[in-house]
Amino acid sequence: MSQEPQSQSIDQLRRVLRIPRRLAHRLILSSLRAAASFDSLFHGVYESYEEAQRHIPVHRRTGYNHQEATTLYRHFMSSIRLSDYPVLFWLRQIINERSSVFDLGGHVGLAYYLFRRYLDFPDDLKWIVCDVPEICRAGLKIAQEKKQPQLSFTTELGDVDGLEILLAAGALQVIETPISSILGQLERKPLHILINRTPLSDGASFFSVQDFGTVVSPYHVFNRGEFVDSILQQGYELVDSWPIAEPLCGSFVVRFHSEKSLHSYSGLYFRLRRDQRTPSDKHYDAVQQAGMVETPS
Repeated sequence: MSQEPQSQSIDQLRRVLRIPRRLAHRLILSSLRAAASFDSLFHGVYESYEEAQRHIPVHRRTGYNHQEATTLYRHFMSSIRLSDYPVLFWLRQIINERSSVFDLGGHVGLAYYLFRRYLDFPDDLKWIVCDVPEICRAGLKIAQEKKQPQLSFTTELGDVDGLEILLAAGALQVIETPISSILGQLERKPLHILINRTPLSDGASFFSVQDFGTVVSPYHVFNRGEFVDSILQQGYELVDSWPIAEPLCGSFVVRFHSEKSLHSYSGLYFRLRRDQRTPSDKHYDAVQQAGMVETPS
């Protein structure tokens, strides 16, 4: 009896798409496997990063700081996603000849290699990726092989101090330190913050465990209002936001907790308020030269 609904689905799909039954069968199986795989990515609902980490089996390696994780996502170095376009749009507006980008959780420089295909990076651009040591070592090796002197790597969150643009694409949910805490420790905050592929919920904030084989780690789903307010309180204004609905960033499902499901992820662009900027900051001077802000009287 379990095969009867699937048989009916195959026949319906075959009639709608006007394709052979064998092809319809393959499409059904493929979608079922994908759904089962995605549904198994997230396990448990927890109140803190530490609690989620305690529920990861001791024989599993937590996080991305190992060799196997360095080869993940390499295809995104040359394969653009729909959610990249809002970031490209805003980067085109704000990057100038003296710009510096702090790419938080940027892996081996995925965004750098991808965006340089679509943007005319200035010669003096500094693009600094912040990630765990093993990822940074792999990224530095690739940058040296590709002869990319604009690209460098660091493991220190504090190195964003004094840089102009903070980019965080799909990283904040797996980083233990909240972005508001990072910003609160800086003497010179970034003028622009571009956040992409981040799970924001209208419900309460919570943690889960993400597990897709190679990597298992705590995973933070943020309350939207609290997340936005925490950045506004650091002296920023929200300029733009966009929903994201694409594979692995189109929905979020925790096994046995359907009430925690998300139907889309989010992207956000924040800009430091003018009353928070200091004319002596080099990133302020660069933006002033580009004509984006008025000279204080």
